[in-house]
Amino acid sequence: MRNTRPAPYPDNRWNMKMRMVRWLLLSLAGAGVTLSGAEDPLENQLVHWAQRVDRDPVDWRASAILAGLYIKAGKERGDDACFEKAEAAAKQALERNPKAYDVLLGLAGALSAQHKFQAAAQAAERAIEVDPARPDAYGVRAASLMEYGNLEGASAVYAQFKAKGAHPFEWATHQANFAFAIGDSNKALKFLDKALDVADDQALPKDAYVWCFVRQAELLRMCGKYDEAQAELKRALEIRPDEFAGLVQRARLNLASGAAAQAVADALAIVARMPHPELLELLAEAHEASGQKEEAQAAWARAKEAYAEAAASDNAHDYRNLAHYLAGPGGNPEQAVAFARKDLELRRDAYAFDALAWALHKAGKSAEGAEGLRPFLDRLPEDPELFARAGQVLLAAGDREAGRKLLKRALDLHPRHPQRAELEALLK
Repeated sequence: MRNTRPAPYPDNRWNMKMRMVRWLLLSLAGAGVTLSGAEDPLENQLVHWAQRVDRDPVDWRASAILAGLYIKAGKERGDDACFEKAEAAAKQALERNPKAYDVLLGLAGALSAQHKFQAAAQAAERAIEVDPARPDAYGVRAASLMEYGNLEGASAVYAQFKAKGAHPFEWATHQANFAFAIGDSNKALKFLDKALDVADDQALPKDAYVWCFVRQAELLRMCGKYDEAQAELKRALEIRPDEFAGLVQRARLNLASGAAAQAVADALAIVARMPHPELLELLAEAHEASGQKEEAQAAWARAKEAYAEAAASDNAHDYRNLAHYLAGPGGNPEQAVAFARKDLELRRDAYAFDALAWALHKAGKSAEGAEGLRPFLDRLPEDPELFARAGQVLLAAGDREAGRKLLKRALDLHPRHPQRAELEALLK
């Protein structure tokens, strides 16, 4: 990572961090709609456009704008129901204008946010059929295929994305994500540096920098490079002090690096904004690391309640987190297996097979879990938690060489791993 970087240029409507709503920003610019500001807050806009759609359901542009506003609300509020409403509004717009390219991309974004990656890829394919010369839909389709776990298909579509003239910033950030998916964090970091070079050269808005800095921090944390990760987060939060993804990464980084008190402060601020179950779990872990037993118990109780609500709602967005929770603190490995299998129906990436393998391992079926992991062993993403889980599954399944190798790698990357003593005992 470079140690210095010019100050970003002022914001404009092109928010590079949220590619899936880029179509919305362009559409709203033409309609004269403001997305933020005290004079016209988001909630007022949602009400206004919902009423307009009710009055004139054949106005496809109004439905398209409403879909985009719901996507924005879902991203800002962490409310998954907004993405379902965005999907419905986009489909309503497409009933009137089935060849609206930007609306098809918006539909793909709403579907991706719900982890409906195959359907998202299909929506992007429809956009390509409408206008095969424009690059955006190729990037959306490739990203959807990658999230689903079809890396070979994603690679082929990414080649088309580049050939069609992808913006160099978007190309670099897409490639960073793809490099991480195939287990090459160093290459991912290099692509993020290329993206920042483009941001410098082309005077891109602040959001372009923030997204890259936060993503770099996440990868550096996973690689055990805590000081470098902290520097990237500092850059991101100097630009946007309330950037939610950056605050989450800072909490995780502080916890990993042993700054437990700071992790608690960050986690408290995070759950005050979005009390999602996995974030409440992060708060509980931070309290534990700080030696605050009563506070940790209270946070675990809140997490348990939140996970129970997530299980009852059967929201696809929660399947993977539910699988990990139920296999561990939740104490119900059989139910964890069920949720992991549901997640695997939606995406078949390394993390999906990891979740299933871990749940099966906890259910006493380590050999079955190990079989799902084996195809990924030479391209697992650089993640110490993933390595630790996979190593334990393989050891329990009788593959000591592969298991020990992964456990050693996990401890090298995360010297303060909370289960370090347990993992070291397995290596003896």
